[in-house]
Amino acid sequence: MVSKYARKYVKVALTGDGGDELFAGYSKYLIGYYSNLYKKIPKSLRKSIIEKIIYKIPDKSAITRKIRKVIDNSEKDIFEMRKELMSLGFKESELKYLLKNTEENNLKFIKDIYNKFSNIDDEIFQTLFTDLKIVLEGDMLVKTDRMSMLTSLELRPPILAKDIVEIAMKIPSDYKINRKNQKIIFKDTFKDIIPEKLLKLSKKGFGVPIDYWFRGPLNKELNILLDKKRIINQGIFNYEYIKEIIDEHMSAKRNRKNELWALYVFQKWYENRF
Repeated sequence: MVSKYARKYVKVALTGDGGDELFAGYSKYLIGYYSNLYKKIPKSLRKSIIEKIIYKIPDKSAITRKIRKVIDNSEKDIFEMRKELMSLGFKESELKYLLKNTEENNLKFIKDIYNKFSNIDDEIFQTLFTDLKIVLEGDMLVKTDRMSMLTSLELRPPILAKDIVEIAMKIPSDYKINRKNQKIIFKDTFKDIIPEKLLKLSKKGFGVPIDYWFRGPLNKELNILLDKKRIINQGIFNYEYIKEIIDEHMSAKRNRKNELWALYVFQKWYENRF
Protein backbone atom coordinates (compact mmCIF):
# COMPACT_ATOMS: atom_id res chain seq x y z
CA MET A 1 0.00 0.00 0.00
CA VAL A 2 2.83 2.40 0.85
CA SER A 3 4.69 1.59 -2.36
CA LYS A 4 1.53 1.97 -4.42
CA TYR A 5 0.85 5.37 -2.87
CA ALA A 6 4.44 6.58 -3.36
CA ARG A 7 4.43 5.44 -7.00
CA LYS A 8 1.76 8.02 -7.77
CA TYR A 9 4.36 10.73 -7.26
CA VAL A 10 7.84 9.21 -7.77
CA LYS A 11 9.57 6.38 -9.60
CA VAL A 12 12.48 6.05 -7.14
CA ALA A 13 12.41 6.30 -3.33
CA LEU A 14 15.03 6.13 -0.58
CA THR A 15 14.63 3.86 2.44
CA GLY A 16 16.24 3.73 5.88
CA ASP A 17 17.01 0.00 5.68
CA GLY A 18 20.21 -0.90 7.51
CA GLY A 19 20.24 1.94 10.02
CA ASP A 20 19.03 -0.19 12.93
CA GLU A 21 21.22 -3.19 12.11
CA LEU A 22 24.37 -1.11 11.66
CA PHE A 23 23.83 1.33 14.54
CA ALA A 24 21.83 -0.72 17.11
CA GLY A 25 18.46 0.96 16.76
CA TYR A 26 16.00 -1.84 17.54
CA SER A 27 14.48 -2.03 21.01
CA LYS A 28 15.28 -5.75 21.10
CA TYR A 29 18.95 -4.83 21.59
CA LEU A 30 18.00 -3.59 25.06
CA ILE A 31 16.94 -7.05 26.28
CA GLY A 32 20.22 -7.59 28.14
CA TYR A 33 19.95 -4.20 29.84
CA TYR A 34 16.37 -4.77 31.02
CA SER A 35 16.98 -8.39 31.99
CA ASN A 36 19.88 -7.34 34.22
CA LEU A 37 17.68 -4.70 35.85
CA TYR A 38 14.94 -7.25 36.43
CA LYS A 39 17.33 -9.76 37.99
CA LYS A 40 18.34 -7.15 40.58
CA ILE A 41 14.89 -7.58 42.12
CA PRO A 42 14.97 -10.33 44.78
CA LYS A 43 14.04 -13.65 43.18
CA SER A 44 11.41 -14.41 45.82
CA LEU A 45 9.63 -11.14 44.97
CA ARG A 46 9.88 -11.80 41.22
CA LYS A 47 8.44 -15.29 41.43
CA SER A 48 5.84 -14.86 44.14
CA ILE A 49 4.36 -11.50 43.19
CA ILE A 50 5.54 -9.81 39.96
CA GLU A 51 5.36 -12.78 37.59
CA LYS A 52 2.05 -14.03 39.00
CA ILE A 53 0.50 -10.61 38.42
CA ILE A 54 1.98 -10.12 34.95
CA TYR A 55 0.83 -13.51 33.68
CA LYS A 56 -2.64 -12.99 35.10
CA ILE A 57 -3.16 -9.68 33.31
CA PRO A 58 -4.66 -10.01 29.79
CA ASP A 59 -1.84 -9.82 27.24
CA LYS A 60 -3.36 -7.13 25.04
CA SER A 61 -0.92 -4.22 25.19
CA ALA A 62 2.60 -3.46 24.03
CA ILE A 63 3.63 -2.97 27.67
CA THR A 64 2.54 -6.44 28.79
CA ARG A 65 4.29 -8.00 25.79
CA LYS A 66 7.54 -6.18 26.54
CA ILE A 67 7.47 -7.06 30.24
CA ARG A 68 6.77 -10.70 29.44
CA LYS A 69 9.68 -10.77 26.99
CA VAL A 70 12.01 -9.55 29.71
CA ILE A 71 10.70 -12.09 32.21
CA ASP A 72 10.76 -14.97 29.71
CA ASN A 73 14.36 -14.23 28.73
CA SER A 74 15.87 -13.08 32.02
CA GLU A 75 17.32 -16.47 32.96
CA LYS A 76 18.77 -17.26 29.52
CA ASP A 77 22.27 -16.57 28.29
CA ILE A 78 22.67 -13.60 25.98
CA PHE A 79 22.77 -15.59 22.72
CA GLU A 80 19.53 -17.41 23.57
CA MET A 81 17.93 -14.05 24.30
CA ARG A 82 19.04 -12.72 20.92
CA LYS A 83 17.82 -15.81 19.07
CA GLU A 84 14.43 -15.75 20.80
CA LEU A 85 13.85 -12.13 19.77
CA MET A 86 14.95 -12.85 16.19
CA SER A 87 12.30 -15.57 15.90
CA LEU A 88 9.17 -13.57 15.19
CA GLY A 89 7.09 -16.65 14.47
CA PHE A 90 7.70 -19.85 16.38
CA LYS A 91 10.66 -20.17 18.73
CA GLU A 92 13.00 -23.09 18.20
CA SER A 93 11.74 -24.73 21.40
CA GLU A 94 8.16 -24.58 20.07
CA LEU A 95 8.81 -26.27 16.74
CA LYS A 96 8.91 -29.76 18.27
CA TYR A 97 5.34 -29.22 19.51
CA LEU A 98 4.11 -27.66 16.27
CA LEU A 99 5.60 -29.97 13.64
CA LYS A 100 5.02 -33.68 13.29
CA ASN A 101 8.54 -34.07 11.93
CA THR A 102 11.37 -31.74 12.82
CA GLU A 103 15.13 -31.89 13.08
CA GLU A 104 17.21 -30.96 16.11
CA ASN A 105 19.37 -27.86 15.81
CA ASN A 106 17.55 -26.61 12.72
CA LEU A 107 18.54 -23.05 13.67
CA LYS A 108 22.18 -23.89 14.25
CA PHE A 109 23.17 -21.62 11.37
CA ILE A 110 22.23 -18.60 13.51
CA LYS A 111 24.78 -19.51 16.17
CA ASP A 112 27.40 -20.20 13.51
CA ILE A 113 27.03 -16.65 12.20
CA TYR A 114 26.87 -15.19 15.72
CA ASN A 115 30.07 -17.00 16.72
CA LYS A 116 32.00 -15.90 13.64
CA PHE A 117 33.36 -12.91 15.59
CA SER A 118 33.28 -14.35 19.12
CA ASN A 119 36.99 -13.58 19.46
CA ILE A 120 36.60 -9.79 19.48
CA ASP A 121 34.89 -9.45 22.87
CA ASP A 122 32.03 -7.31 21.53
CA GLU A 123 28.71 -9.08 21.94
CA ILE A 124 26.70 -6.23 20.40
CA PHE A 125 28.85 -6.45 17.26
CA GLN A 126 28.09 -10.18 17.05
CA THR A 127 24.39 -9.43 17.34
CA LEU A 128 24.40 -6.64 14.75
CA PHE A 129 26.37 -8.78 12.31
CA THR A 130 23.93 -11.66 12.79
CA ASP A 131 20.93 -9.41 12.17
CA LEU A 132 22.64 -7.91 9.14
CA LYS A 133 23.17 -11.37 7.61
CA ILE A 134 19.88 -13.00 8.61
CA VAL A 135 17.13 -10.49 9.41
CA LEU A 136 18.09 -7.66 7.05
CA GLU A 137 19.24 -9.84 4.17
CA GLY A 138 16.59 -12.54 4.50
CA ASP A 139 13.55 -10.56 5.62
CA MET A 140 13.62 -6.76 5.62
CA LEU A 141 15.22 -6.22 2.21
CA VAL A 142 13.23 -9.04 0.63
CA LYS A 143 9.82 -7.69 1.56
CA THR A 144 10.57 -4.08 0.61
CA ASP A 145 12.11 -5.15 -2.69
CA ARG A 146 9.23 -7.42 -3.69
CA MET A 147 6.45 -5.06 -2.69
CA SER A 148 8.05 -2.04 -4.37
CA MET A 149 8.74 -4.01 -7.56
CA LEU A 150 5.09 -5.09 -7.55
CA THR A 151 4.10 -1.44 -8.00
CA SER A 152 7.03 -0.52 -10.33
CA LEU A 153 8.69 1.57 -7.63
CA GLU A 154 12.46 1.40 -7.29
CA LEU A 155 13.81 1.53 -3.75
CA ARG A 156 17.39 2.39 -2.84
CA PRO A 157 18.86 2.07 0.70
CA PRO A 158 21.63 4.70 0.95
CA ILE A 159 22.70 3.57 4.45
CA LEU A 160 23.72 0.24 2.91
CA ALA A 161 26.21 1.82 0.56
CA LYS A 162 29.41 -0.23 0.71
CA ASP A 163 31.55 2.51 2.28
CA ILE A 164 28.99 3.25 5.00
CA VAL A 165 28.63 -0.43 5.91
CA GLU A 166 32.40 -0.87 6.13
CA ILE A 167 32.81 2.22 8.33
CA ALA A 168 29.89 1.26 10.56
CA MET A 169 31.30 -2.23 11.14
CA LYS A 170 34.57 -0.71 12.37
CA ILE A 171 32.92 1.58 14.93
CA PRO A 172 33.06 0.19 18.51
CA SER A 173 29.63 -0.74 19.85
CA ASP A 174 29.94 1.70 22.78
CA TYR A 175 29.55 4.49 20.23
CA LYS A 176 26.29 2.97 19.03
CA ILE A 177 24.52 1.83 22.19
CA ASN A 178 25.09 2.61 25.86
CA ARG A 179 22.54 1.50 28.43
CA LYS A 180 19.25 2.76 26.92
CA ASN A 181 20.85 5.21 24.47
CA GLN A 182 20.77 3.86 20.93
CA LYS A 183 22.18 4.90 17.56
CA ILE A 184 24.35 7.36 19.47
CA ILE A 185 27.00 8.15 16.85
CA PHE A 186 24.42 8.12 14.07
CA LYS A 187 22.30 10.75 15.83
CA ASP A 188 25.33 12.85 16.83
CA THR A 189 26.51 12.93 13.24
CA PHE A 190 23.31 14.55 11.99
CA LYS A 191 22.16 16.52 15.03
CA ASP A 192 22.98 19.82 13.32
CA ILE A 193 20.52 19.17 10.48
CA ILE A 194 17.82 17.06 12.20
CA PRO A 195 15.36 18.88 14.50
CA GLU A 196 15.94 18.08 18.18
CA LYS A 197 12.31 17.00 18.50
CA LEU A 198 12.86 14.24 15.97
CA LEU A 199 16.14 13.14 17.54
CA LYS A 200 14.43 12.63 20.89
CA LEU A 201 11.29 10.92 19.60
CA SER A 202 10.80 7.33 20.68
CA LYS A 203 11.09 4.70 17.97
CA LYS A 204 7.89 4.12 16.02
CA GLY A 205 7.38 0.65 14.63
CA PHE A 206 5.57 0.16 11.35
CA GLY A 207 3.24 -2.61 12.45
CA VAL A 208 -0.31 -3.63 11.68
CA PRO A 209 -2.93 -4.77 14.24
CA ILE A 210 -2.72 -8.49 13.46
CA ASP A 211 -3.74 -9.44 17.00
CA TYR A 212 -6.96 -7.45 16.62
CA TRP A 213 -7.63 -8.82 13.12
CA PHE A 214 -7.44 -12.42 14.34
CA ARG A 215 -9.95 -11.67 17.08
CA GLY A 216 -12.13 -9.72 14.65
CA PRO A 217 -12.30 -9.44 10.85
CA LEU A 218 -9.91 -12.34 10.09
CA ASN A 219 -11.24 -14.67 12.79
CA LYS A 220 -13.58 -16.62 10.54
CA GLU A 221 -10.96 -17.17 7.83
CA LEU A 222 -8.34 -18.12 10.42
CA ASN A 223 -10.62 -20.80 11.85
CA ILE A 224 -11.28 -22.18 8.36
CA LEU A 225 -7.58 -22.33 7.50
CA LEU A 226 -6.71 -23.95 10.84
CA ASP A 227 -9.72 -26.27 10.94
CA LYS A 228 -9.00 -29.56 12.71
CA LYS A 229 -9.87 -31.75 9.73
CA ARG A 230 -7.75 -29.63 7.37
CA ILE A 231 -4.72 -29.72 9.70
CA ILE A 232 -4.98 -33.49 10.22
CA ASN A 233 -5.30 -34.14 6.48
CA GLN A 234 -2.20 -32.04 5.77
CA GLY A 235 -0.17 -34.18 8.15
CA ILE A 236 2.33 -31.37 8.83
CA PHE A 237 1.24 -29.86 12.14
CA ASN A 238 0.02 -31.13 15.50
CA TYR A 239 -3.52 -29.82 15.75
CA GLU A 240 -3.71 -29.89 19.56
CA TYR A 241 -0.82 -27.43 19.80
CA ILE A 242 -2.42 -25.13 17.23
CA LYS A 243 -5.68 -25.26 19.17
CA GLU A 244 -3.80 -24.28 22.32
CA ILE A 245 -2.27 -21.28 20.53
CA ILE A 246 -5.65 -20.16 19.20
CA ASP A 247 -7.29 -20.47 22.63
CA GLU A 248 -4.51 -18.51 24.34
CA HIS A 249 -4.78 -15.69 21.81
CA MET A 250 -8.57 -15.44 21.73
CA SER A 251 -8.78 -15.39 25.53
CA ALA A 252 -5.93 -12.81 25.71
CA LYS A 253 -4.08 -15.15 28.04
CA ARG A 254 -1.09 -14.71 25.76
CA ASN A 255 -0.60 -12.70 22.58
CA ARG A 256 0.13 -15.28 19.88
CA LYS A 257 -0.30 -13.00 16.86
CA ASN A 258 3.12 -13.83 15.39
CA GLU A 259 2.63 -17.59 15.58
CA LEU A 260 -0.88 -17.35 14.16
CA TRP A 261 0.32 -15.04 11.38
CA ALA A 262 3.01 -17.57 10.42
CA LEU A 263 0.39 -20.32 10.26
CA TYR A 264 -2.12 -18.11 8.43
CA VAL A 265 0.37 -17.13 5.72
CA PHE A 266 1.62 -20.70 5.36
CA GLN A 267 -1.93 -22.02 4.93
CA LYS A 268 -2.72 -19.38 2.30
CA TRP A 269 0.46 -20.37 0.42
CA TYR A 270 -0.35 -24.08 0.81
CA GLU A 271 -3.85 -23.55 -0.59
CA ASN A 272 -2.47 -21.89 -3.72
CA ARG A 273 0.43 -24.31 -4.13
CA PHE A 274 -1.32 -27.62 -3.54
